[in-house]
Amino acid sequence: MKVDRRTILKGGLAIPLCGAGALQSLAEDDLDDVDLGVASGDPGADSVVIWTRLRRSMRDAGPVVRWDVATSEGFGAATIATGELAATSAHDFCLKTRVYGLEPATTYFYRFRNDVGFYSEVGRTRTLPEGMGFVRELKMGIVNCQQYTAGYYAAFRHMLAEDLDLVLHLGDHIYEKDSGSVRGGDPLLGREATTLEDYRKKYRRYLSDPDARALRARYPFIDIWDDHEVYNDYSGAVDRAANATRFAEGYQSFVDYMPFEAEVLRTPSGVPEVVLRRNAKVGDLVEIFALDQRQFRDAGPCSSNIFTSGCDARLGSERTMLGAAQKLWLKESLGASRATWKILMSEVMVTPLRIRGAAVASERAARVLFEAGATYETRSGTFMTLDTWDGYPVERQELAAFIRDEGIANVVICTGDIHAALNARIPLEVETHRGPGVAFEVVTTSVSTSTLADRLGPVLGGAAHAIIRGANPQYQWSDIAHHGYTTLTLTPEAMRVKHVALDHVNSSTAGARVVREVSIPAGTILER
Repeated sequence: MKVDRRTILKGGLAIPLCGAGALQSLAEDDLDDVDLGVASGDPGADSVVIWTRLRRSMRDAGPVVRWDVATSEGFGAATIATGELAATSAHDFCLKTRVYGLEPATTYFYRFRNDVGFYSEVGRTRTLPEGMGFVRELKMGIVNCQQYTAGYYAAFRHMLAEDLDLVLHLGDHIYEKDSGSVRGGDPLLGREATTLEDYRKKYRRYLSDPDARALRARYPFIDIWDDHEVYNDYSGAVDRAANATRFAEGYQSFVDYMPFEAEVLRTPSGVPEVVLRRNAKVGDLVEIFALDQRQFRDAGPCSSNIFTSGCDARLGSERTMLGAAQKLWLKESLGASRATWKILMSEVMVTPLRIRGAAVASERAARVLFEAGATYETRSGTFMTLDTWDGYPVERQELAAFIRDEGIANVVICTGDIHAALNARIPLEVETHRGPGVAFEVVTTSVSTSTLADRLGPVLGGAAHAIIRGANPQYQWSDIAHHGYTTLTLTPEAMRVKHVALDHVNSSTAGARVVREVSIPAGTILER
């Protein structure tokens, strides 16, 4: 029997909508008439995507909605671009467009309106800088895992005061089955989402949260998915073909509700597919690579997915998480990048996550990993889950060796998924924690989804944390107890990592504090 790993792992300002209690008491059909605000995403130096949804009571004038972009939130003479969009049921009345002809490194304001008095709130966004040597600083917020019923989004409220340039969302925008007990409001009343309308109701509920709505209106986002946008721990290379209709509908809902350009395609055999990978260049300071580690991955290698020492199949030389096309794109893009910092948006952990080390090395693993670029023996131990890169160690080693061989400096992997926060040095010999460093991984805890300490309680949680730290010496710092978010501030000289922890997720006004802050000089991640 497959065990759900999240059963193991889980234990400001606001835009006036209506009270949180009022939102929770809405009948599920009323979510169709909730104003979900506005959002922007995937900014470039001369363009950005803007988004809204036309709620039911605003559709009487017909499908046409006008949008405006201005250099001042008063619009009027400051309006520099306008256009029209048609809201349709095919996209659940979500509207978005990429606005071109903008100036680099400039703040803009945008809104939507129609002929029956609908005016959206005013959103704020910002284009990216361009050119060489002109960008002195970029500050990004990082979030993931925001299960609605598991807690309030106090993390988003605190992020509003951070004065960010950009937010990276690493996935789990919704959960196909809400099982939290902090607040109600699940539109499916505990039932698992399986259909197009089910997934749509989830997005309407999650995006109705006042703090989520305020954050999306304040900063441009770059969004990727993880697994719960369809269902837990899926392996797309196998599961998409077996459940093509469900995947197409889960993917369509994500594409409709996120502020980025994409469409759900079909392969010749009818399998749904979305091109999620993309990059964003911030002058010569930063290049961001959005990765998709769900859609093309091979199935889990062993009969047991969690608390396992693995199996020979884990070491298959052809096993892939990225898929051939995406891996080639990543290598070519990383190799060509001239940015000081290369940021990889990762859905799952790259660095190993063990709960027990092993004293005796596996000869087979040593040989396989040596052929992939490693030079030391490996150890198996007991892995917490093979849903991470621990289930794909040969491809992981290949990428580490590529970074080292090509001399690609300042690679930083930003990861979500595990409902914990940590900083880790990734060495060339990833599996054994040996060799010179090639990358640095920053793992961001969940916004609200239960942590391991939530599940185990303070005493057992503390013991579990000690076990994890002992089995993973590459971790420089970790926290399995708190919810929150992370910020990265990047300059030509250094990267500052700040982990912010919430006091709790039982209310939207919970306090927050910095629990870890570290500065990493440029040029020190790739060790010579």
